[in-house]
Amino acid sequence: MKPFSFFFFIFGLLLGATGVGLLGWKDDAESGALRDQLQQVQQDWQQAQQHILSLETQHALDIATQQSLEQRLVQQQEQLAQLQEQLAFYEHLLPVSDKGTVQIRALDIEAQADVLHYRLLLQRPAGLDRFDGHIEFIAHVADGAQQKDMVLYPAGQDAAKPLTIQFDRFLRTTGLLSIPTETAIQAVTVRIYQGKQLRATYKHNLSK
Repeated sequence: MKPFSFFFFIFGLLLGATGVGLLGWKDDAESGALRDQLQQVQQDWQQAQQHILSLETQHALDIATQQSLEQRLVQQQEQLAQLQEQLAFYEHLLPVSDKGTVQIRALDIEAQADVLHYRLLLQRPAGLDRFDGHIEFIAHVADGAQQKDMVLYPAGQDAAKPLTIQFDRFLRTTGLLSIPTETAIQAVTVRIYQGKQLRATYKHNLSK
């Protein structure tokens, strides 16, 4: 083989090898770019899924909150209707006189073991300022041939604290009064005070 022919032969081999390397490098670069794009698309998809889940959760919470508010509104409307009916009932069936600042309209007392269960209804004439006072219960106890009086206090409460009340037109209150063991209570008198001034009193005889 001639020297020049051999030189061109070697040069051609080198050029071909270089071309193959360049093509391989180009394929690797394109493959890497595609992998990067695929990874970015996957990340975007995951973020979109998380965003959709967050929106669905918020939507569910909004629906639950709306339903809770609607239910509360219905309950308040029913309670208001009941109060209005009760007010109309009392004003129609229990006309109050203009005498006195407060009147005892009903009192029921029931003995239960070592306590007395009371239910009390108070009423005031229209147009008066808000009543601010307290209630006192006096038990009339049989002591042999005599009768003695003793103050009763709400069960589970401090005896030194008065049973305070505040109301405008009507007050329905109920509770338990502590009584000493083996005490024969014949009757209970309830007294309504405004400050130190007695405003109303009522005596309830206990059924035997």
